[in-house]
Amino acid sequence: MLIDIRGDKMAYINFKEIDNSNVTIECNSSNKPEDYTLGTFSCEEFLQHLIGKGIIPIDENEAERPHALNTVRELYELCKNNLGDIQVMTDAKADQIIACRENADGNQSKFTGYKLLELRYYDCEPESQIINFKYPYTEEKQYDCNFNVKMFINNPIFFNTVIRLLYEYSGPVLIYDYWRPVGMELLGTVEGIEQIARV
Repeated sequence: MLIDIRGDKMAYINFKEIDNSNVTIECNSSNKPEDYTLGTFSCEEFLQHLIGKGIIPIDENEAERPHALNTVRELYELCKNNLGDIQVMTDAKADQIIACRENADGNQSKFTGYKLLELRYYDCEPESQIINFKYPYTEEKQYDCNFNVKMFINNPIFFNTVIRLLYEYSGPVLIYDYWRPVGMELLGTVEGIEQIARV
């Protein structure tokens, strides 16, 4: 598929050539609150860290304790395994930041703000640079989801990069962003690849 951006920049997506099957998924992130400096965590600053990247790979076996949350996967493991038990920031508990299968809610307006969503990739709209997801994640593609989530990417090259990561991937996808309800859907604008992780 060919996208014409401002008449002179072109982005190409040949879906037949996309093969993301060899993407390795590693998880060595700790889920223990004492391993992180949560007292200084800020949702807004964490998002800017992911966008600006910023990311310094941390070997969990060698990382000093405690250390700042560094990746989406770290935030996911921490929140998913400590739902409601810990304050990640002064005004939010773990289950208020993460929206996953275990605490699925049908009211998308509750997800306004900085949230980590566990989603299922559904399809994309190359002409408008939008990628569609379903919430909550389930293993089956055809299911009754609570609502749709749209991710806008304002860069055709970055859009291609993200599609190559997600196309025909059936596992959970983590996205951290500032979300806002638009009609019956939830919308985010992703600017950095580190905001997205495959589980």
